[in-house]
Amino acid sequence: MDLEIQTRECDLRPEWRGVIEEWVGKLSTRFPRILRLHVRLRRSRHHRQGGDEVRVLANLPGRTVTAAKRGADMVAATHAAFEGLGRELAALSEKRLGARRERRPEIAALPAADGGEGEPEGKEARLA
Repeated sequence: MDLEIQTRECDLRPEWRGVIEEWVGKLSTRFPRILRLHVRLRRSRHHRQGGDEVRVLANLPGRTVTAAKRGADMVAATHAAFEGLGRELAALSEKRLGARRERRPEIAALPAADGGEGEPEGKEARLA
């Protein structure tokens, strides 16, 4: 998985990188289909508009999932953004698995090869 960290209006601190890499490790084991993660950290200069913003973009085959959160500090915003991304990925994974289950017919519902009602061949079937 590729990881790209971009900062705007601030410098990347080692503790922020550590939090991001910890979350990337968790997400990569839980969702191995992630191809690339792009993390953007932005510090607002306006003291009244809420401090720091973290935006996380995950590229999967055929999909892009994003999550963005603001927080009083960068660590809190990072945790909130990655938790949101984890929820989005879990919902997408559940939706994908649900679609796979709907497409696959149940084995018991398949018609028998001989055109019968699908009863197994046994002693009674041979006697009839």
